[in-house]
Amino acid sequence: MDRFSTFLVYVLVGFSVFFLAIFFFSLGPLGLFLFAFLVLLVVAIRSRNDTAEPPVRTNCPGCGAPNDPNRDRCKHCNSPLGTADSD
Repeated sequence: MDRFSTFLVYVLVGFSVFFLAIFFFSLGPLGLFLFAFLVLLVVAIRSRNDTAEPPVRTNCPGCGAPNDPNRDRCKHCNSPLGTADSD
């Protein structure tokens, strides 16, 4: 999508959400509850469809700090990250 199309989508969705919020807020406390419920529902649906995996980390045996798996030594305490089988 080009910049204008993206802007147009944001404007259309933004105005729709704005007028929907005004409608719900005009219903009083029940509308506020319904609006909050719909927002939480949308967030839950979007997070359920998130398939991104967290980065792989290796914890330091000395201090417990997370490190990249390709490091040989801890970036915090400089302890070796290899297995203890080499002793």
